[in-house]
Order: sequence, then structure tokens, then C-alpha cells
Amino acid sequence: MKRIVVFCLFQAFVSLAFADQVALTGWTGGLASSSAGDQLYAWRFDIGGSGVNVTALGVGDYDNNGLSISHDVGIFRVSDQAVLASATLPDGTGTTLLSGFRYLTLTSAISLAPGSYVIVMTMPAFNADWQYIKTNTVTTTSPVTYLDSVLGVGSGLGYPSGGCTGCLNEGIFGPNFQFVVPTTGVPEPSAAALWTASGVASALLLRRRRHRAYIRKVASEQDPQLY
Repeated sequence: MKRIVVFCLFQAFVSLAFADQVALTGWTGGLASSSAGDQLYAWRFDIGGSGVNVTALGVGDYDNNGLSISHDVGIFRVSDQAVLASATLPDGTGTTLLSGFRYLTLTSAISLAPGSYVIVMTMPAFNADWQYIKTNTVTTTSPVTYLDSVLGVGSGLGYPSGGCTGCLNEGIFGPNFQFVVPTTGVPEPSAAALWTASGVASALLLRRRRHRAYIRKVASEQDPQLY
């Protein structure tokens, strides 16, 4: 029974250590709106620390009842406008819903080194998948730092241009992503949790062995012929 408890505790710590984190976690205010033409809703952000590995891309599901149409979403590097990750969120409820966003897990994680990026989603004219604009007090998960909103023009996924940067600040949400922080020689919080789990499991097993040894010692003193 104790082995089962130790294993379950270890598994819980492992799950915590490697859980995906959401980049954009909240905001205040804002207006729900659709697009008057074929537009690109986007926001710029910086990545700090040792970088992140993007595991899923998502878009807002205003009513939490599924997307009415499909939306393309992608992450572009600002320095050369190269697309690094992209996906198509299908209509309906077949994708993962989490805190008002629908996510599609990438086939393989995409590494983002420290630097500046922009995440973009397509917004066809007058579609029914309303998004939030002109929000306030945006919060993100470290090492992601929110910079500003970007509104582009176009019917296909691309680097946002032809619109404006910061005109609907603080934010257009819009697109979102999930990530994990890669481990390094110095333990990140996730690695530290894993190390803690290993230590707890080892301590419990050692305690059990010492208890068994004590029982054998007492029994041998009472009846030496058994040992």
C-alpha cells in the first residue's frame, strides 16, 4: 500500500513539473467584437529567460460553445517576420477548451528563443466568433511579456501589416498559446518539483526499510532461533 502511495505522489509531482502553461492569462474590460473586413487580430510579446517551447496554439471562444468557422493562427518572429509555428483551429467543439480559448496541440513543440514575437489569428469579415478588443491590464505567464496589440489586413495567415500597431490597446484577444519552459543545468520550478518528488519518495522508502529492520531486531531478541 505504501508503494502505491509513493508512486501516486511521485506521479502527481511529475504532472505538475511538466504541465503546459498558458501565455495570456487574463485582462480587464474590453469590448466583444467581430471584424468589419478580412482582418488579422494579433499581439506582440517578448520571451525572456532561456526561452520557451510552444506546445499548442489557440483562439478565443467567446461563448465557450464552439467556433462557427475555422481560424488560422501562427507565431511570427518580429526581426525577420518568419512564421515559426502555425495551426488551423477547426469550427465546432472538437478542440480543447480552457478559460475561454480553444487550443490545438502541435505535432511537435516549437522552440522560441529569447526575443520579440507576434501571435496572429485570421478574422474573416463579419464572422460569428467574436473576440475581445480594447482590453485593459493584461497579464501573462513568465517568461512571456505582453507588449501591444496589432491589427492587420488580409484574408490569409501572414505577418500583420496594412493596419496599425497599438491602435486597439491594450489588447486584441484573439489568439493565445501554451508552452513549457525547457529545463537547464539550474533547476527551473518544474525541475525543482520533480527533484522534490524524488526526495520525498526516497525518504518514505528509507523509512519503511528502517521500520522493517527494527521489527526483525525486536523479534530476534525475543526468539533468536527464528533468525
